[in-house]
Amino acid sequence: AISALGRGSRWAAALSLLEATRRLALVPDAMLCTSLIAACRPSSAWWQSLALLASMQNQTDGQWARPSVVHYSAAMSACEVGGHWKVALSLLASLGENALSPNVKCYGAAISSCEKAKRLDRANMLLNDMEKIAVMPDEVIFNAIITANGRSHFLEEALAVWRNMLRDQVPPTIMTCASLVSACERKRSWEKALEFLGMADKHRLRLDSVTLNAAISAAESGSQWRHAQIL
Repeated sequence: AISALGRGSRWAAALSLLEATRRLALVPDAMLCTSLIAACRPSSAWWQSLALLASMQNQTDGQWARPSVVHYSAAMSACEVGGHWKVALSLLASLGENALSPNVKCYGAAISSCEKAKRLDRANMLLNDMEKIAVMPDEVIFNAIITANGRSHFLEEALAVWRNMLRDQVPPTIMTCASLVSACERKRSWEKALEFLGMADKHRLRLDSVTLNAAISAAESGSQWRHAQIL
């Protein structure tokens, strides 16, 4: 029942059931705690996810499951939705203090938090940290940083991340192509924009009208009317 409430984001009801189980001297297992923390993600109850994690960390009577990297990741995701990027980074840093190693989901939540808070410097730093400890970024992380760099008009930085994506053999997605085309359009780099349109076609990715319009705009800004008309 608690897991079902957690999946439905009914965190208050889930916590009430949790208290009832504890009064019966039942110990919440790891999966149950994950569901409870995750229930706080779509709501404004990010602070409650931290309280649950703290209870797991500070237990002395064995009434909670020990926290794992999965629980930290769920709490960081709740902070991401709540817009608390500094708290997410603090949780990431505290993993080592608890003899845990961050995984790609932890870094993904931290990077998304920084990207939403427009802290591109921190997001890029986290990507570099992943390389140092050999945690392979996935397409979600690459796309988030490409998008953030593009929105900030940092085309060369976005292209550098794209090259890292190729190096790590992470397949591009529709979001990858769309973000790169938009980044090129902002810097009026029409040749690159058309190149990434071709990449989308090669990988059989169907781009939306917004991305196609961005490519047309890039071509027009470079006085490439023939290419714009073809698009």
